[in-house]
Amino acid sequence: MTSLIIPTATAATSTLPQAELLRQIDLSSFNLPDAADPTVPPDFYRASAQFGDLNNDNIYKDFIRYTNARLQAFTYDGGTTVTKLWEYNAPVALPPAPERYFYKYTLWDIDLDGQTEVIGPFATSDGIVIRIVDGATGAIEQEIDQFGSGGKLPLPTSDSNNRTLRIYTTIVNVRGTAEPQDVAVLTEADSNGDIFVYNYNSATSQFTLDWDTTADNTTKEKIYAHYVWNGDIDNDGKDEFLGTWVFDDDGTRLTRLTPSIWEAEDFFFDHIDRGFIGDFDPNRPGLEALISFEYIYARMYAAADLVNPGAEPLWSQEDLPDPNENQRPGQNNSDEDAKITSIGEFTVDAGTVPGVEIAYERAAYRALDPEETGIFNIAGVEPKTILRIQDGFHTDWDGDRTVDESFAPRNGSVSAPWNNGETIEIEERYYDNGGPALTPLPEPDLNGNGQVDSDEDMRVYAYPLDMVGDYREEVIIIDNDELAIYGATGKGPEKLMSPWADPTYRLALANSSYDNHPERPWFDWLSITPQPLKLTSICDGKWRVRNTNDYDVAFAWDVYQGGESGTGVATANGDVFFNTSTGPKTVHVFINGTQITVKASNPAACSP
Repeated sequence: MTSLIIPTATAATSTLPQAELLRQIDLSSFNLPDAADPTVPPDFYRASAQFGDLNNDNIYKDFIRYTNARLQAFTYDGGTTVTKLWEYNAPVALPPAPERYFYKYTLWDIDLDGQTEVIGPFATSDGIVIRIVDGATGAIEQEIDQFGSGGKLPLPTSDSNNRTLRIYTTIVNVRGTAEPQDVAVLTEADSNGDIFVYNYNSATSQFTLDWDTTADNTTKEKIYAHYVWNGDIDNDGKDEFLGTWVFDDDGTRLTRLTPSIWEAEDFFFDHIDRGFIGDFDPNRPGLEALISFEYIYARMYAAADLVNPGAEPLWSQEDLPDPNENQRPGQNNSDEDAKITSIGEFTVDAGTVPGVEIAYERAAYRALDPEETGIFNIAGVEPKTILRIQDGFHTDWDGDRTVDESFAPRNGSVSAPWNNGETIEIEERYYDNGGPALTPLPEPDLNGNGQVDSDEDMRVYAYPLDMVGDYREEVIIIDNDELAIYGATGKGPEKLMSPWADPTYRLALANSSYDNHPERPWFDWLSITPQPLKLTSICDGKWRVRNTNDYDVAFAWDVYQGGESGTGVATANGDVFFNTSTGPKTVHVFINGTQITVKASNPAACSP
């Protein structure tokens, strides 16, 4: 079983809550039998996952797990039980799942009918299509099988690092609707990184193609981007996209972000490698964009400036030249000191400029001892360095609703940049150690621990989200035969509601990716609403809802699988009571259709 290891260099000053195994659920009964050939990987080996509400009960604990050939959809009760809803099996033999590139699905109510859809790539006998299927049943609602002039997307031909499998679906808003009902598909087939944007038409219940980036594919040889970095950068209510170019909501090219000389020379690094859009600088109006190009530059722009050709960055940190290498200026080199790793309010130094801080690669991978991560403040100045943390994004491990912790899917680590990079890691499970003999990827055993600590030999990635309902994010692992949930020790906060209740969080999780290019759209944890109600079982059959806010709150309640339900209004700073039948039961309380609290019944008999 997985062990939890705190690096000895930081254990003495550790302030992050330690980790413990909260749930471990056997999924092997849902697998196909293992093959007799030991070189054939087990079912759902190197599987990936996405999370949301599949059975439309407003409880966001369900998930899909998938490889390039199979997908299974499950509900999860938050305890010890998962239930398979449906599955899909490709009608064609495909190579094993790769160790680096994956499909990315989206779980989202795209037609606003109150029922979640699963949107993403499905392999057919002659190519890959994008399907919109019912989350509860798997019934196909629509299939998209035309991508530019090429028809379906190509099937994978090997388990090596084939970008054919990097197909991402992302929920976007290019029409300025009240709720996002557009989908962007990014595919790196043929290394083009093309983007296809589709609008959902309520009248026809179908998607139609709005625009794409295939017009220049006769000359373009390198990718536009690894991810659709979308956001309303010009405050017109519609999303723009960051890539090699900034694309307007209608697909118009606005400004080029990478140097034109790279395109002329067909330069391999002619694309954004990491990107973030958000309100990072409290002293500036509007949004900012943080981007880096495969170690070469880290830059911050005023987002509104990006609609203008030739936009200049607010600051730019360049990769330092290496005198021992024969290379042209700006080319990637062994210093690798400009790739953005993560962002957050890391409070690394007294007197640091207010605003989000940027963690970045301080030097070549494993070139320093100890390894280091640098920190920029919002002005582009480095106040200090910390122990190395891996690529990731902000998380809320301890439940304090801040953006000062960082999560890395490659090894399920939670880091505290504010405490010199103190890191909690879940070890042993992430790399191929004597596993099936797939495409050989010779790599050095850099730690001398029998592991190849490289994403070239990844077996599973990890996911951060609130899975058990204690208002904190846990580290989730879905291996080929189990679901494991690790969380912070100790009791979670009392006065916070699950982050799933916030639509910003739900959209961020729908658009998150967890492979070797981890992405989660930026949001500020402080925007998550405080829990407005507290449920207590007074005695068997009698319940109290307490409202500690200075305003009335309408709510609904139901008995889980019990057929009882009701509504009420909790007055400001007051209590309201309701009754159920007696006997063991679990009651949920909802606000605006979203569960905010749950409680098991008190068996004590009520006084007359």
